[in-house]
Amino acid sequence: MKLIYIVPIILLILGGFTFFFLFTEQASFHSPETETNVPLTGEVKEFQIEAFQFGFDPAVIEVNRGDVVKITAWSRDVEHGFMISEYNINIRLTEEPQTIEFVADRQGTFSFFCHVPCGKGHSAMRGTFIVY
Repeated sequence: MKLIYIVPIILLILGGFTFFFLFTEQASFHSPETETNVPLTGEVKEFQIEAFQFGFDPAVIEVNRGDVVKITAWSRDVEHGFMISEYNINIRLTEEPQTIEFVADRQGTFSFFCHVPCGKGHSAMRGTFIVY
């Protein structure tokens, strides 16, 4: 095969890999401060959340805009989920604790909820995430 055909193919492959690694996010860490230039407050707010049929403990999380939020969550009974759509957070919870960190870059009141069907009370399994 001629070199003139091989070089463009190699460049296309390398470009595809570069695009993939630069523009895909990891599910376990959402870093919006780089997207919106929200200044960090220097505060790290840590929360331990236990999911159960059919709720979360605690059911309310309050932070300030710019705080780094570290949530460690697990289930006390069956498999559950923990989702905050506006922050692109979506994890499955078992008895094994899962930890996620992100920057609270948007002010407002947001719902977190279970996205794994877990029984008749599943639709009521919600909490509130407040960013001041």
